[in-house]
Amino acid sequence: MKNSTRKVSPTSKTKFNVAHENMLYNIVTFALAAVNIAITQSITAFYTLITTIQSNLATVASLRAVTTSPITGYASQKKALRTALVAITTDIMNAAYSFAIDTDNTVLAEQMSKPASHLNGGDRQLIQFVNGAIQNVTPFANAGTLQPYNVTAASVSTWQSVVDQLNALMSNPQNAIANRVAINKNIYQLLNECMFMLTNNSDTLINQFRVSNPAYYNTYWANRRLNEHHVSTQLRLYVLDQLGHPVTQGEVLIIGTDRSGTLDLNGYCLVDQIPFGTHQFALTTPTFEKVYGPYDFKKGHSITLHVQISNTGALVKETSTVTKTEETVAVTK
Repeated sequence: MKNSTRKVSPTSKTKFNVAHENMLYNIVTFALAAVNIAITQSITAFYTLITTIQSNLATVASLRAVTTSPITGYASQKKALRTALVAITTDIMNAAYSFAIDTDNTVLAEQMSKPASHLNGGDRQLIQFVNGAIQNVTPFANAGTLQPYNVTAASVSTWQSVVDQLNALMSNPQNAIANRVAINKNIYQLLNECMFMLTNNSDTLINQFRVSNPAYYNTYWANRRLNEHHVSTQLRLYVLDQLGHPVTQGEVLIIGTDRSGTLDLNGYCLVDQIPFGTHQFALTTPTFEKVYGPYDFKKGHSITLHVQISNTGALVKETSTVTKTEETVAVTK
């Protein structure tokens, strides 16, 4: 079986979508299944890569939990963000501790030991502790000495970004919209790292199974295929103030899913890859909140909503258009 994959740069601008994420989950599920784990573990470097991807995907899941509730749910967002921070802190500190033990660095080993005992305090104490841990780990990550333990400068950058997001959310709830943008960037960065490890390392190491275990090798590549995800189901929003100027700070959330987006400098937001079915969506700006729907999202449908609001948050006018295959229905309020 001939397989070829395009190499991915750690700073790739490739548009990763649901299909890539599903493929990563498929690879991890296959490699760590009870019937396969012994085979996976037979090549240590390959097993380490798979478990690192698994850890990154777990962090992605924690971060995604932040994006599944409306932006006004600060308490639930903080809880989900804290869970993500505890997870990434535990993973990186454990890796740094292993490095310290292997290199007989007693100072670093003491600093990195028993992270769980420091992660159960209040939010302010957690932030202070994590910032100190980041300061201790950063020189080693920047020097590349933690690379064999799957901790890179990019990993530490994501770690710092998560703690900064939690701090900002606590300091000023109005920053939550900006935090949502940062969270989506962190999710992308983690998925990018996973794709980098998969295409640049895992896809090479799997060749060691080609002769010794062809069934395992072939099943890996079967799970490695992308099953394209339809992006034709979309929601488009345009939000203006009472003077016709764009509202540039706001979030759109498809309720009950992980699909969301934020308003850009033109007051525009596109949410695509919406699961087929009936959904409501929430529009939240610093002065305006409203839940719309339910709308029936079908393949080939695009829903467009134009909203105009006053500076005090009152609705001035809204027009929604549902574009189907054969007809367009407009409703004006």
